[in-house]
Amino acid sequence: MAKPAMVALALLAFAAFALYAPGAPLAPSSRECYSFYFLNALAVYHSEITETLALETPGNVSLPGGFEQTMSHVIAYNAVFDKASRAYVVNVSKGGDVTAFYISKIDVCNKPLNKTLDHLVAALRDPRYSPFTGSIPEDVERRFLANPHPKVIEVVKPEYEAWLAKRYNLTVNDTSALGLVATTGYFVYLEYFRYNGSAIPRSIEEAIELRSGDCDDMSRVLVSLLHYYKVPALIAYGYVYIEDFKISFPVENVTYVFINNGPHAFTMAYVPGYEWMSIDFLAGSLLLRPFIFEGYTISTDVAKEAVSSYLELHRAINATQIIGVYSEEELARELRGEITVESVLSYIERLLGLKVENETTTTSPTITSTPTQTEPTQTETTPLATSNTTYTAETGPARELTGETTTLALEEQHPTYPVQLLAIAVAVAIPILVLLATRAKRARS
Repeated sequence: MAKPAMVALALLAFAAFALYAPGAPLAPSSRECYSFYFLNALAVYHSEITETLALETPGNVSLPGGFEQTMSHVIAYNAVFDKASRAYVVNVSKGGDVTAFYISKIDVCNKPLNKTLDHLVAALRDPRYSPFTGSIPEDVERRFLANPHPKVIEVVKPEYEAWLAKRYNLTVNDTSALGLVATTGYFVYLEYFRYNGSAIPRSIEEAIELRSGDCDDMSRVLVSLLHYYKVPALIAYGYVYIEDFKISFPVENVTYVFINNGPHAFTMAYVPGYEWMSIDFLAGSLLLRPFIFEGYTISTDVAKEAVSSYLELHRAINATQIIGVYSEEELARELRGEITVESVLSYIERLLGLKVENETTTTSPTITSTPTQTEPTQTETTPLATSNTTYTAETGPARELTGETTTLALEEQHPTYPVQLLAIAVAVAIPILVLLATRAKRARS
């Protein structure tokens, strides 16, 4: 694991917090927008079951003042958009094989990333920093506050407050709303827990007992801690855009390939006067890098039955799944031209190193905003998911910045949610911390 390096960089980052002073407060109306193409392809070589599988399908998401995402359908092959689940589904038959894919266009808008990070840095420099005024709307309190977990109140709360007193000589009542959000996020993600990916999701009790967890283990604890302090908070899950990044790994009999992205979960909190703010000190989602939402939740429960189902599914299917995120130029380059069934199948073939036959489709290829609708053959859908393993990154953002091979912590999809919750925590966190150190150096000069 890469914990020693992460600790050293965390200390370096904290030194940066003490030296860096940001510019003027961000006007909440300021936005920056991105357009991406999202590819989800599945090649099943052999199945021991007859089932309808739900593919991860980012949809429309809106968070007041924090994030806006819209999805439009582009093309589909052997995949059907199911209105009930709002996901593309693929039918697999026992003893059979199938290749399916869909491409959608994702438009996202958020506050300027560097400005959000600037405010968090300032609040970590002085937790009393308070550039915003406002109150929490009643509907936000109603939707995004829940009863905190007893173990968080018993164990994590006093540890955080002791750390706050030691580090800053402050109490929680001394901090601003922004200061509370920034310091709790920093404490949980970088101080309290040792990062440790796992194939099995941990309950809050287990994560706290071990003081060890992956991105969504930590995020469940952080959301619960924020809820104790009456701060509306949620767990966002989806995909961090990382240009020119590619990684593949096996989970039981399924191999996953991620291109230009890393699936991830992190916490967002509601700050009065600023509204929704990312506090992703692990991977920099909506702080340094654009993010595509699969969805969000305030649930902190882990369904053990879902864990068993997820493992059984991956033993019953021999398959490869490809999830790619592309700019328009990147997709045109990879497809070597226009978006057609043939060009996408050819691209999948090159990625998999095998021949994909273009035979039958369950939906006609479409480049309109609404796909052809047909009913799935099964009434229940099973999401494909990934598991945790630790790998060594030979390439990627961390290596480029450090010049060294870096342990890449890949997190499992915790089946509580209908998507992968993989994190490239170390590989993406290192650029955040290096950036903060650079800012500190500039402040000194």
